[in-house]
Amino acid sequence: MKKRSGASKFAWLKSGELLPYLFALSALCLVVWVRVRLLSTPFERDEGEFAYAGQLILKGFPPYLHAFSMKLPGMFYLNALIMKCFGESVKGVHLGLLAANILAAGLLFRTGSRLFGNAAGAVSAGLFGLMTLSQHLLGIFAHATHFVLLFVLAACVLIVNPSKKISPYSYLAAGALLGTAMIIKQHAFLFTFAALLFLFLESRPMREAAGNAITMLTGCGLPYLLCLLLSVWHGTFSSFWLWTVRYAGSYATDLTLFMGWINFRSQMEMILSSMLLYWLMATAGLLVLLFGSSRTARNFLLPLLFCSFLSLCPGFHFRPHYFILITPVIALLAASLFDSSSLPKTARRMLIFTLFTAALFQLWRERWFLFTATPERYVRQAYQTTKPFVETVAVAKYIKANTAPSDRILVLGSEPQIYFYADRLSATGHIYMYPLMEEQPYAVRMQEEMMSQIIASRPRYVILVDDLSSWLSVSAQGSDFRRRLNDFVRNGYILDGVASVSREGNSFTIFGARARQFIPDSGSRILVYRIKN
Repeated sequence: MKKRSGASKFAWLKSGELLPYLFALSALCLVVWVRVRLLSTPFERDEGEFAYAGQLILKGFPPYLHAFSMKLPGMFYLNALIMKCFGESVKGVHLGLLAANILAAGLLFRTGSRLFGNAAGAVSAGLFGLMTLSQHLLGIFAHATHFVLLFVLAACVLIVNPSKKISPYSYLAAGALLGTAMIIKQHAFLFTFAALLFLFLESRPMREAAGNAITMLTGCGLPYLLCLLLSVWHGTFSSFWLWTVRYAGSYATDLTLFMGWINFRSQMEMILSSMLLYWLMATAGLLVLLFGSSRTARNFLLPLLFCSFLSLCPGFHFRPHYFILITPVIALLAASLFDSSSLPKTARRMLIFTLFTAALFQLWRERWFLFTATPERYVRQAYQTTKPFVETVAVAKYIKANTAPSDRILVLGSEPQIYFYADRLSATGHIYMYPLMEEQPYAVRMQEEMMSQIIASRPRYVILVDDLSSWLSVSAQGSDFRRRLNDFVRNGYILDGVASVSREGNSFTIFGARARQFIPDSGSRILVYRIKN
């Protein structure tokens, strides 16, 4: 009897039930290994902005005082916290991303387990880790979308409860988490809408659902209200409102539907080139869900799918890292196929085979990025342009060595990572040139503000990023303003450094008097100017 009992106890190992867990464990171990291998990958622009703003907070400066941004300040405070915990460095920020990514996978496992069982939860966590690592989603970089999902998935754990006995405090906390996701990235407000739809579809009677919705919305509004109060307290409300409401509103409507479709199609072609099988599994899971009997799963996943897609759409830009926002629902839909324990053994084995094949296909398609590329080569190839992300490291190191901590510097271009690397204060709050170059109603006001700030600050060094991607000049007024900036540099500064930018990795840097003897005639370069004595 004991032998039969022991055999029965471990029968699930032979039936293949262990394989979903092995898949999840293997996938997440691989995610950790790749992210650790690429911890020192140089910052791109968004990362540089978040890190610089976080650095300013650690120095006691509030958001929107020395760095203007159309983004709400959630990522600024989060980066300050990450650097406080893991170190004020590129590696520290990427360690924070690693921790957030693994924690989000754990929260997705919890949600998936409640909807479809532990095996499906494990599969969803593994798929999520692999998808958010993908080069086609720029998953190595610490974009806001990763951290949005951390808070959204924490909220999901609170409201997806098989017992349906959820206290008002849980709804309040879920709302606060969703509100925090929104101040990290404005797109995340759509996840609050998905949560409200789920709440009304699940709750009975309607009066109870309405009360819970009000509680959740109250919690959702608290983080934004706190941002408003802090901006008033610090005296930065006018800048906060101009950038995050007025300018952000004009930015969100600057592309046509046709251009949006072109952007979407282009990104989807890239994503499906390595993750097609994941999406096919998710499509199959969606069909099963539509005609299946799991009412709670249907009420949760259909609003989540709809709102996740809408979260990609504001402005019709469809940038690669936006698609990180849709990875949880794709992972859950694909994993839902592993829900039924009544599936024939042959069908279950085919599912497991398809799952591992899908993962191996992604890893094979992205093998150079994941297993071979150095951090510097990774960032060059990931963006496939001459964007000067690698070269800014050497430039900032030179600036830091030749300035005092109290000196201000000016970056003429959209490379805020230079301020972070150099650990020097910007001569102006305008750390991106894009808004000043665009056809938008606040451009002239911003240009005049910047000119007055840099004239008053007299920066010790000016770093001119001579690269199209760092300016994207599209307006006549923007071109005129750039000429004014060139005159400012020419009349008060002397060339002190040159960095040639190359996608192929043939870059070089020269500093000091030698820099004036050779200026590369290339489409992408960084010119470093020192103030005349």
